[in-house]
Amino acid sequence: MVLSGPGVHNFVGRGSVVSFRKEPGSVDLPTLPLTSPAWLFLVLVGLMLVMPILAERLHLPGVVGLMLGGLLVGPEALHLVNRAGTVEELGSLGLLYLMFVAGLELDLTELSRRRGAALVFGALTFGIPFVLGVGAGYGFEVRGRSAIVLGLLFASQTLVAYPIVRALGLTANRAVATTVGATVVTDTLALVVLAVVVGGGDGSSPLEMMLRMGGGLAALAAFTVWVLPAGAELFFRGPGIDRPQRFVFVLFAFVSTAAFAEAFGIEPIVGAFFAGLALNRKVPSQGPLMDRMEFVGTSFLIPLFLISVGMLVDPELLIDPETLALAGVLTALALIGKAIAAWVAGRVFGFSTPEIGVMFGLSGAHAAATLAATAVAFDAGLFEQRIVNAVVVVILVTIVAASWAARRWAPRIGRPESRRGALGRVVVVSVSNPDSARGLVGIGAMLAKADGGLLVPLHVTSGPDLSGPGAMLREVAESAGRLGVEIETRLRVDASTPVGITNTVTEMAGTVVVVGWKGSSRIDDLLSGSILDEIVRTSPAPVLACRIAAPIRRIVVAAGNGETSAALPLRDAVELGVRLRSGGVPLVILSDDLAVSRAVLGVHHHKHLREVTGDRIDAVCSVATDGDLVILPGPHSDRDGAALAQRLPAVSLVVVAGYAISGGTGLASFFG
Repeated sequence: MVLSGPGVHNFVGRGSVVSFRKEPGSVDLPTLPLTSPAWLFLVLVGLMLVMPILAERLHLPGVVGLMLGGLLVGPEALHLVNRAGTVEELGSLGLLYLMFVAGLELDLTELSRRRGAALVFGALTFGIPFVLGVGAGYGFEVRGRSAIVLGLLFASQTLVAYPIVRALGLTANRAVATTVGATVVTDTLALVVLAVVVGGGDGSSPLEMMLRMGGGLAALAAFTVWVLPAGAELFFRGPGIDRPQRFVFVLFAFVSTAAFAEAFGIEPIVGAFFAGLALNRKVPSQGPLMDRMEFVGTSFLIPLFLISVGMLVDPELLIDPETLALAGVLTALALIGKAIAAWVAGRVFGFSTPEIGVMFGLSGAHAAATLAATAVAFDAGLFEQRIVNAVVVVILVTIVAASWAARRWAPRIGRPESRRGALGRVVVVSVSNPDSARGLVGIGAMLAKADGGLLVPLHVTSGPDLSGPGAMLREVAESAGRLGVEIETRLRVDASTPVGITNTVTEMAGTVVVVGWKGSSRIDDLLSGSILDEIVRTSPAPVLACRIAAPIRRIVVAAGNGETSAALPLRDAVELGVRLRSGGVPLVILSDDLAVSRAVLGVHHHKHLREVTGDRIDAVCSVATDGDLVILPGPHSDRDGAALAQRLPAVSLVVVAGYAISGGTGLASFFG
């Protein structure tokens, strides 16, 4: 309605008019529902601030508080805010962001190990609820295509409880990885079947619909496997050196992938999740870019999604007997189906009871795909209003139940096992000399890039002057940034260099330490009370002592003197060499026993083997040329490294100085 007259000012907003009556000495107050950006965001941000705190006081999950806040201010209660428009669109963006971050944080190594479990659980958590949903449809005289769509509502799931397990540091847990992978399976299946069923009503054959969706999924897979990672690599090497630009690129990447998926008739949440998988190794879990991604999502976008879901609920539905009866049956069957699937899969794969509880908590909520399927089915005339009303109640109750289950069981799992994962996950590089800093950081960058990890150039000082070290770190960071790796520099004031390195590695859960070594003296002499000796003795991660003499043109792994019979040193040294290969430089593995080496190494490494005889130092000198990087594994590598440094001044050396650590387990436990 548009008011007119003295003292009345009309402002046309989006789809409505907000009217203010200004009287002398009075205050401008907007009409309801609010459309002024200032008032609208005052209400929304106020809910984000207050409702989680109130929910916690009532021993409820914060997500429930946000949904109740949305119900309170929504169109079916106080009607302070309309859901249509800004709130709905930002809520949809929050859902896309939630799925994107889930793909971004997923431990791909753990998912690869659990891919069989993810597929099995995906089939179970789709199939069992689907059958129950179709049966419930026939019980309430909902038949044919309508019953199939109702079953799809039961089969789909949304990771609403994911922030709960993420806050507890459980994203690498086997049950979480399995469930996140299964969510992709269930939602993709549900949306594909939905498209086929609904498309069958417009004259399209099921075969045509399946071909259309199959082509769309193939195009989406190609985009996220090849195009998006390649684009990220190019951008991060150029304009992406600037951190704000990296953040904006990541936002663009996930939104563009969601739009790409929608263009092919695929639900955008699938595209957003695929974008997260595509950039998984480009955004290290412990880096500053991931911190920014989590902050924006956790504090703003994901709460907006939960508030928008709460606005869907009509309080009158909660007291309508017919709606409650239908919603009660549907909710019970939906939760039972997900619980059975989680229990069966958990028992088959040997998961603990708390892990099964978390699987149910993550898979039990219905929101994103359920909302999409309900809207499509209603528009296609497959659902009547009573079904839609009941589904809204199902969404609310399952989100509450799933959040409660995750909140109850997740703390009982405890932190993931102490397996450190990939060697290059967090690479700490000690830089003290500007002349050697660039070479050391280059080695660290290759390790970090190979495993999608974080590079941490570190300078430890005990003096008050920080300007010189700070300038060196900035120069090093700019140089390494052009390699496309995520960087977090550290300038630390500590009692000594070994103490500073050890404390940093411990605080950041470092997986390897790279330190410089001049190579002019014997390492075994230096180890007697030296700085390097102290670093090796106290570091909780393997230590690589490096002398970089020239740009690397070839990697040479120098086993010998019978050491090829020791499987652990040889295998680990080869894995280290593989990670240090930049741009596909050649790899040569020297062996004094080809038969043993072939048995120790995988078939794909056999072509790199070269047989040598006699002393290891003489063998390396006969093979190595200027520009080679020689890796010395196993015992006596310190003694041999010093000898090689004197005889081959133009050859780079990497000595695994901290090999026998943590009870002599070596590097094997660090490779993912």
